[in-house]
Amino acid sequence: MKTSSKPGCPVMRVNGRKVTIDWTPPDSDGGFQITQYVIHYVEGDIELAFFVKPRMAGRSTSCTFSKEMKYNEMYKFAVAAKNISGLGPLSEFSESVKTPTYIGKNIIFIYCYYCSTVVVTTTTSTTNATASPSTMLLTVYW
Repeated sequence: MKTSSKPGCPVMRVNGRKVTIDWTPPDSDGGFQITQYVIHYVEGDIELAFFVKPRMAGRSTSCTFSKEMKYNEMYKFAVAAKNISGLGPLSEFSESVKTPTYIGKNIIFIYCYYCSTVVVTTTTSTTNATASPSTMLLTVYW
């Protein structure tokens, strides 16, 4: 009994924190039907990272990760095919993909003018406040 050959290298699509990966089936199934694909991924630099718990994708050649992905993090993916003989070799790791930086629901822009008035603008309102003179723009996300 033989395991399958390795699947094709995963290709990713990123939409916010959601990462969808697609891959091609292995050239050989080892003479037995592929029962599932196992996806491994690493966070950060592959030489320094650890494998996160693998995810099973059934017999589909596509899988979407959403809740598992962190904001502002680098990821790489690899896939292995499993048949009745066991788990075949891991594909090549994908190119690194970075999830976006989290920008909260509220944004504050603080405009400091050459006077003692500061205008604070949020996504919902504008407020005037007093402060010492300055010439900077500070953007705060939360």
